[in-house]
Amino acid sequence: MKGLLRRKLESDPIRAQSYARHRLHHGRAFALYHALKDRDGAKLLHPDRHRTVVFGSESALKRRPSPTQAAKMLADHDVISFDVFDTLLFRCVDDPTTLFHIVGAQLNVLDFPALRIAAEREARRGVPHGEVNLEQIYAQLALWGIDAQRGMRLEWELECACCHANPYLLDIVRMLAAQGKRLIAVSDMYLSAKQVAHLLEKSGYPPFAQVFVSCEHGANKAGGELFAIVRRQCGEAHSYVHIGDHPHSDHISPRRHGFSILRYANVHTLGDPHRAHDLSVVTGSIYRGLVNAKLHGSDERFSMAFELGYVYGSLLAIGYCQYLQEQRRRLGLDQLLFLARDGDILRQVYALLYPQERADLIYVPWSRSAGIQLLAEAWKPDYFRRFLTHKCNQGLTLTQVFSAMGLEGLLPLLNQERSLDPGSELTAHEETQVRSFLLDHFDQILQCYERRRAGARHLLEPWLSSPGRVGVVDIGWTGSAAIALRALGEQWGWQKEIIGFLVGSDALQDHLQGGRTCGAHALGILHSYVFSSAQNRALWKQHDPTSGHNVLAELLFASPAPSLKCFSQTAEGATQLCWKPKEKHSERYAQIQQGILSFTKDYLRLVPEVLRQRRIQGDDAYAPLCLLMDACNRPYLEEVLSWMKDNHV
Repeated sequence: MKGLLRRKLESDPIRAQSYARHRLHHGRAFALYHALKDRDGAKLLHPDRHRTVVFGSESALKRRPSPTQAAKMLADHDVISFDVFDTLLFRCVDDPTTLFHIVGAQLNVLDFPALRIAAEREARRGVPHGEVNLEQIYAQLALWGIDAQRGMRLEWELECACCHANPYLLDIVRMLAAQGKRLIAVSDMYLSAKQVAHLLEKSGYPPFAQVFVSCEHGANKAGGELFAIVRRQCGEAHSYVHIGDHPHSDHISPRRHGFSILRYANVHTLGDPHRAHDLSVVTGSIYRGLVNAKLHGSDERFSMAFELGYVYGSLLAIGYCQYLQEQRRRLGLDQLLFLARDGDILRQVYALLYPQERADLIYVPWSRSAGIQLLAEAWKPDYFRRFLTHKCNQGLTLTQVFSAMGLEGLLPLLNQERSLDPGSELTAHEETQVRSFLLDHFDQILQCYERRRAGARHLLEPWLSSPGRVGVVDIGWTGSAAIALRALGEQWGWQKEIIGFLVGSDALQDHLQGGRTCGAHALGILHSYVFSSAQNRALWKQHDPTSGHNVLAELLFASPAPSLKCFSQTAEGATQLCWKPKEKHSERYAQIQQGILSFTKDYLRLVPEVLRQRRIQGDDAYAPLCLLMDACNRPYLEEVLSWMKDNHV
């Protein structure tokens, strides 16, 4: 066994970790893995180097029968046996030793995970069958001065809080129970049968006829003796079937004792090759635990777009909203304004996390182009860069360009003065002439935008005119929306102090080498969650807009609703919003949002408060995206980026 694990460590350390967790006998595997890892730890420094994202639907990789089909196959037998952990029960973490970190922190004991693993190893030493209970493990810890009674209580409470039913197996068990079948649970575990039964009952399972645990019988599944005991106690004449995830303990071993087998592939074995592992211990374990269970726990298959939200957008959305709530309290913000369209899903996630603040969360129609139109006079360089320079040589006609600017009425005059056909393409040569024409007629441009400014003012005034502080929430990257609102507030004499929040800002590849927002960050006008030129610089340097990284983040938070084209005002003085055409991939955007919301609900429902006390750090939240942006996953990235392409200017 040691040689096998050593070879796995040498070839693929992360797969070896997964093997140790899920394919070896429970207690011995952890001790063996950690012993070898201590020696070969250097090999674990770059855990995500060779991980690949599944192109298409990852959940479609597995092959599981429907609950109805599985129940029918199992019902042909007299006694139906179930493995418990990673089969009947899931933990909200992918590695049970993660819980040791929390127990150790509560006990104020340094290096407790290592001590806990060593204590289990010592307790097993000299025991013929190698099976020990929790009391025996903590008896070893007591020898080292640790409060055993408190430690056992904390570990048990945390186990109770972290375990939940596998919905797929819950459906199957309920079907079988309704048929009056004899159901038993069999586990290699240091918890008592009474404790395991409590975990099952608490998770919603109907009562099992019997619960067999290795520590009470001095026998385990791995060696097969526990299955022999099951047969003796339940009756040799019966037909038996066992369902579990372990290739040896739940497949080979029960077969040797006359059990039929229904395989249940371990969700972490299936999912871990595709997961980001370069996260902090607790956050990473929670993230992988939830994602692996969702994608691989049942027969359900999800769309590529849903998985994009659940796997890659969710942690970033939750972490960003936790950060926003922390900043709101610190800075005393009256409200949070979530700007369209990225703010749509963020406002929904924030409301799920902090429902008591729902009334202070405002979704505000906005777009870069609409904002630049409002500040055309004050921001002339940005105005021309947005509407002319960025449109050059893109196959767009002058009619299309002027329509996007809201200046269709000036096309005849352009043709008259500059002899430019409205149907001609905007090239660098035409841009020079168009820019000159627009500068000559800038007063007319401002007249065209008067109703737009009036409509925007009427909409924004209730939130921004009174004294106080408000947070403006956007994705990135220069904070132009928050700065635009500050500029408009100054022009209109509003008193609200506006503070902008971004996922990330700047980019090393910018023409000013990331200096476009340095001043705003230095003055506290802008704040970034994940990175900026002064924060998490490794991520800042890695983030490359030219490779589609900006677009990827915007896609994850895209709304299925159309983009705002411009503000306007009705004859009665009310605000009128003009929208761009519906985008052809809007249904995919809706599925991405569903994935993010589904993860958020699972996070709140399945992860106990003790594991959610500290907010998700920015580099943890960004780690799944870093994996997605790796060169080996370029085909997947190019596919999802293509969804951002639409048919309007």
